[in-house]
Amino acid sequence: MKNIYFLFCLFFIFSCSEQKNGDLEGSWIRTGTINYLGGEPVDTIPFEGIFFEVYTKGSYSLLMNEIKIDPVTLEDTDNGSSEAGMYLLEDNMLKKKVYYGTGWIGEVIDKMRDPAKDFIEVEFEVDYGKNHLSKLIRLDSIGNGFAEYYTRVE
Repeated sequence: MKNIYFLFCLFFIFSCSEQKNGDLEGSWIRTGTINYLGGEPVDTIPFEGIFFEVYTKGSYSLLMNEIKIDPVTLEDTDNGSSEAGMYLLEDNMLKKKVYYGTGWIGEVIDKMRDPAKDFIEVEFEVDYGKNHLSKLIRLDSIGNGFAEYYTRVE
């Protein structure tokens, strides 16, 4: 009986230690961009604009409006966009099925969508905890690229 109790305790401890410290469900706002060189993060720069994501059980929505200042007119030229769909989180991979989009995202969905499907699929490597979320965009062949960095709103 002691052996069964001991094994149960070990199983419980190890299964709990493999879980993430936070839950992806909730509201997140992008606060930075993590730049990668040679596969390693080298710096984080603040994000300017609004990039707001909400995750619920299996679905998500994203509202974004980056700040893109025209050097001649000094006006913000970004009209913003949004997307919504379903997601699946497996280990450290976030897989999205993007069904709806406005602005340039809607145009991308229309161009890239498989005629047999009504969505496009995108995938991110993620690291998240109670108050942080980073979504790594695929790095190029020499390991250069970036990750979006978010903090929890709620």
